[in-house]
Amino acid sequence: MGVAIGILLGVLIKHLDIGIGLGILVGVVIGHISTFRNN
Repeated sequence: MGVAIGILLGVLIKHLDIGIGLGILVGVVIGHISTFRNN
């Protein structure tokens, strides 16, 4: 999900590499938050 958001952002700002990087970061953050909430 985070990667998809990053790709969309990358398309909007015309820099896919930056968008994918942001998407991975968002995905990792969301993953950590959901992991902490489950615990």
